[in-house]
Amino acid sequence: MSTGTSENVALPAAMSCTEVHSAVRTLCDSLNAKYVFSEIAGQIITVLQENLGDYEQYAGSQQGTVDLATRLEQDLRSVNNDLHLGVTVSLEVLDVQQDEEEEADEDEDGPVDEEHPTHPMWKNIELFNNGLDRADRLPGNVGVLAFSVLAALKFAGPVISAAFTVLANTSALILDLRNCRGGDGDCGDFLLGHMIAGNRHVNTSYWRPSDTTTQSWIVGHTAAPQYLGGRPIYVLTSPTTFSCGEKVAGSMKSIGRAVLLGATTRGGGHPCEKIPIASHLEASISIGRTTSEITGRGWEGSGVVPHIPTDEALDVAHALALTQLKAQGFADVEGKDRMSVRFAGEITDELERLLKIPEVAAKVDEFKDIKPVRETKEKPPSPAREVQPAAAPVVDTVSAEGIKPVQETKEEKTTLETTPSHAREVQPTAAPAAETVSAEPAFPVVASASTVPASSSPAQKKRGFLSRHFAIIKPNAAGHAAGQ
Repeated sequence: MSTGTSENVALPAAMSCTEVHSAVRTLCDSLNAKYVFSEIAGQIITVLQENLGDYEQYAGSQQGTVDLATRLEQDLRSVNNDLHLGVTVSLEVLDVQQDEEEEADEDEDGPVDEEHPTHPMWKNIELFNNGLDRADRLPGNVGVLAFSVLAALKFAGPVISAAFTVLANTSALILDLRNCRGGDGDCGDFLLGHMIAGNRHVNTSYWRPSDTTTQSWIVGHTAAPQYLGGRPIYVLTSPTTFSCGEKVAGSMKSIGRAVLLGATTRGGGHPCEKIPIASHLEASISIGRTTSEITGRGWEGSGVVPHIPTDEALDVAHALALTQLKAQGFADVEGKDRMSVRFAGEITDELERLLKIPEVAAKVDEFKDIKPVRETKEKPPSPAREVQPAAAPVVDTVSAEGIKPVQETKEEKTTLETTPSHAREVQPTAAPAAETVSAEPAFPVVASASTVPASSSPAQKKRGFLSRHFAIIKPNAAGHAAGQ
């Protein structure tokens, strides 16, 4: 979720000069210990320390506390424009000392999901339908799902399952992420699992505090019907689409499951942690970086680029879906039963209406044959050959069969155990820059739910939520799993 200060809110308590100095010191300490890029952390800390005297002007007034948060956020982003760095105002009193104690536990056991359901950011999320803005059937039997946030699975899981159950019989799906400002990574994986078959490793994250890596997996087992069967999916994006919303859009694009329409996303690919730095100020620190298993790159700073740039994303996607249905004969009426004739009329009438919009007509004419293509990894160069510098990113091109996403070059691949990210289980690794491609095949994983004792500390309860422990099953000489 975005980290900027909010407008039109009640004012927090004023801060003294001593409290301002303490907040800046806590912020610097957190950057030094946790920020994903240690060298850049040093540069940001230098900026904060040089401006310490200026921050004193914000002491002594309630508005000053709000202005201090805005100024700190500007200074945090001044070095590399990391949009997950920020400071927010809290009207509730934050317990800085308790947070420091929990951080000590986290350092021993690995990273804690900063968007865990107990975090205040999810308070009253049910007033926004747990992040689901829309689940509807458009004319021509085209389903549409819209999210404003991908909330923690405790809240979003049931509504996502319900939505896919309601839309199970639609002929095409539009996933509207134009107003999705991010959310919980596990929720993103859960959402993807409804649209992609099988289990799939999609992303890898490196965590600076523990110097470990985790893998993000799509698990193709859902309570609701999966949206498969070759039915087309269109994903809508905008400059507001951020963080986990970008993860979903980028994964659907790189896997070749969807056509993306709209505008390039905001470009925030660093997992973050929320850290209280004063009684009414909370900082967001990027503690990791995420890369696509398919492209070998993340979306930090660059965003996710759609196949079809347009200001009329919903109408264009709807028209493209209807055009495909018409091409498949669903708009024909000869020899059809009464219900099919009615459906054909619905397709014809709605497509006629949409094509009266100039931009929609132009985009449909240009991209009517578009088909998403699954991107494949390029083989690494032979050790005997000289490695050439990576080429500039390849843009999508138009072939005789229509526009198709072109394989993006992967620069490096990490060697990891096949451990889904739902567990947040972490394995010690070497320095990330030295990671190499493993020749071992991927092995299946078996999951078993873990439990959290009732007497666990808050940090332990966070780590236990939806966690899984995974065991690697390696085949024996006969090619069968051990113990089978």
